[in-house]
Amino acid sequence: MIRINFDEGSEGINCSSNGQGYFSVKEEGQIIFNGKASFASGISIRVDKGKLNIGKNFSANKNCLLSCTENITIGDDVLVGWNVNLRDADGHSIFKLDDNSITNNNNSVSIGNHVWIASNVDILKGTLIPNNCIIGYRSCLNKKFYNDNCIIAGYPGKVLREGVNWIK
Repeated sequence: MIRINFDEGSEGINCSSNGQGYFSVKEEGQIIFNGKASFASGISIRVDKGKLNIGKNFSANKNCLLSCTENITIGDDVLVGWNVNLRDADGHSIFKLDDNSITNNNNSVSIGNHVWIASNVDILKGTLIPNNCIIGYRSCLNKKFYNDNCIIAGYPGKVLREGVNWIK
């Protein structure tokens, strides 16, 4: 069951009347929920085209942005802190003046199973986060990481420790 609510303090996607929350899926867009998902107030979800695929037992805290233009895949048991931005595109196209070709193409984002993303994190296009990873507070990720069970943090993000796991 998917429940979308418009009242302050309710469960599900909270699109409050004060403009804090936003939910939009355009005709070419698709959201797939593979199980239970929980969203705190102020969540913003935008799928212009492409596919947003959310795994089982997903939980996002307040004021998170999920912006999908290409493809975003989120695994099972992912926990997202406050004020996290997750986007697979830049928002606006940049083009060359001589031939009008786009220079900043969209690129998929993939988050593995059992990932904890701390607060104030930016996950940008082209990011791959493996299974059982921890993403540190105020990090910015914009590349692929390949080893499971890591702590990834920094601006830009880098692997700080390997051979770790976390429990909720």
